[in-house]
Order: sequence, then C-alpha cells, then structure tokens
Amino acid sequence: MVSEIKVSMAAANVQIRIRKMEAAPGAGEKKSQLLAYVTVEFDMVCSAAPKEGEDLDVLLPIAYEDERPAAPVNFALTIDGEPVADVKTDTWSVTDENNRPRTQWGYAWRLTGLKGGQKRRIAVQYSIVLPQNEGKAHFTYFLRSGARWDGPIGQEVVNITADKGLRMEVLSPTVLKPEKRSDTSLTWRITNAKPAEDIRLIIVPSAKP
Repeated sequence: MVSEIKVSMAAANVQIRIRKMEAAPGAGEKKSQLLAYVTVEFDMVCSAAPKEGEDLDVLLPIAYEDERPAAPVNFALTIDGEPVADVKTDTWSVTDENNRPRTQWGYAWRLTGLKGGQKRRIAVQYSIVLPQNEGKAHFTYFLRSGARWDGPIGQEVVNITADKGLRMEVLSPTVLKPEKRSDTSLTWRITNAKPAEDIRLIIVPSAKP
C-alpha cells in the first residue's frame, strides 16, 4: 500500500494459508499446485484532515511483474464492511531489497471520504497459484509496502501456515525473526516500526514421512 497524505497503519492482521491441490484425474496438468490463501485486515487512521475532495489512491502489491501468477487471482475488498467495486489491476516501479529496479503488480483503488482522526478498516482476501521451479514454490508477502504509510506501523501480525506434507524455508526477512517458527507455521510481529524487508518463502515437500 502507498500513502501520499497523512494516513497511518494503526494495525494489521495477516493470515496466510499455503495449501496443496492435487491435479484432477485425467487433467492435462499432471503436477500438483500450491495455492496461497491470504486474508488481511488493515486499521488505517487519517491523522490530519485532507483538503476538501482529496482522496487517497491505494496500491496493494501481489507479486513482481516477472513473477506474476499465470492463473487468475481471486481478489475481494471491503472498506468498513462494504464491498468495493471500483478495483483494478495495475503495475508500478519500485526497488527491491537489493536496491534493483523492479516492477510490482497488484490492485489499486481509491479511499474516499477521509476525515481527520477517522479510522477505516480495509479487509482484503485473495488467493493465488504459486509459481514453481524444479519442485519448489515461491511466495512473497510485501511487508515493505507498509513502510510507505505516514509514520511507523502500530502493530502488524503475520501468521503463515502450510498444509501437512509441506515445509517452508525463509529467504527473508533476515533481521526480523519469526516470533514463532516450525516447518509448517511462522508468525512475525511488527511493533511501532517501518519494515525494511519483505517476507519471501520457498515451499517444498517435507522430508518427514
């Protein structure tokens, strides 16, 4: 997400489930697919009254353009419990964690009717088929986009679980360590900070029977 006016992220709750879907008998696609089911609730606070008629354009990255999933993404958005219909896909330029220019792909919408001191709840749900290479699936959740809001994130909890038979390997973050960790469950907690790394995982079959 990207903010150009005084809107801060007071809290975020991110729940991600990695699931294995076996190919249907007789299907042309023989290998199983791994899907990520993502549910996020953001509590946003407008700390200063915007100019009359000024709205906020919001960007939510899903993947880098060169890692964009081939299958359609199922995406749903509500603001304060009301569905938002005017949502579109978009791309924009960023730098990755190695300071290289990249293009992100995701969803864009407009946050309207902002008032000073007002809290808004943005709820997002989406599911994507994860790209695989040589039996390894890759998943990214863009923590760093939260650093572009006004001020630090108040508190963000990210919980990721994987189905039995899968194992998650953490590529990043390297500085922010999971509060809880096992092969199939990871939990990060960010408090009063601006994240400088994204969550990047490799998912592979578990070595355990």
